[in-house]
Amino acid sequence: MKKFIYIIAAAMVFLTVDLNAQKIQFTAGAEGSLFIPSGTLADRFQPGMGFTLRFGQETAPGWFWFGAFEYLNLDSENDEKLSVKRNLNVAGITKTVQVPTPGIDMYLTSYGLSANAQAALWDFGFLKTDIEFGFGVYRWEGFRGSFRDSIYYDTTGSGTKSGLEYISIAEIKQTDWSGGVNAGLGITIPLIKPLDIYIAAHYKLIIGELWPALALDMENVSVFQMYQITAGVRGSF
Repeated sequence: MKKFIYIIAAAMVFLTVDLNAQKIQFTAGAEGSLFIPSGTLADRFQPGMGFTLRFGQETAPGWFWFGAFEYLNLDSENDEKLSVKRNLNVAGITKTVQVPTPGIDMYLTSYGLSANAQAALWDFGFLKTDIEFGFGVYRWEGFRGSFRDSIYYDTTGSGTKSGLEYISIAEIKQTDWSGGVNAGLGITIPLIKPLDIYIAAHYKLIIGELWPALALDMENVSVFQMYQITAGVRGSF
């Protein structure tokens, strides 16, 4: 994995520095992001926040390469999805009941470096549109707290508690390095030279894995999929 990190870093330096260029336009920016989990990741977390710091250069008219430092944090559990299902035999009839299991402490954080390309699409003067895509390597940490509690089922629909079951699982923390990719569309709005406002919507995935908790009907997350809504300021010089 260390060799892969060195390759990414070398690619970013190579792609963002052109010593033979006659006229180099550099750009730097800071952006805040809303990350909206997708797939099985959405079963665990609500949207979270993050930020990106980037620096790059124009390598050809309308074509930029960026090196970026990225950070994201998902620390709000999706309590609406946290529940267990059980099949119970009630008077000879099989019924499926669902019981919420809120209060499980969880988070997922990630930081890393990425190399990104931005290609211009349309220039309307008052705004510009572009397509952006990139790849990177990320250090992530996932945590799921312990759960020790009794749960009850209402088999009659009258509010009567029955069917006692005790669930006990230990907390778990996972850390790893993983590769990731992203792609999306952006809008640049000129502000005051040399500053621009940049707004974008990206699809992002990090190839990480969060282990399941079968006692809580919590499935394995094999890829961290999310939508990224970004807004920030970029300057050219």
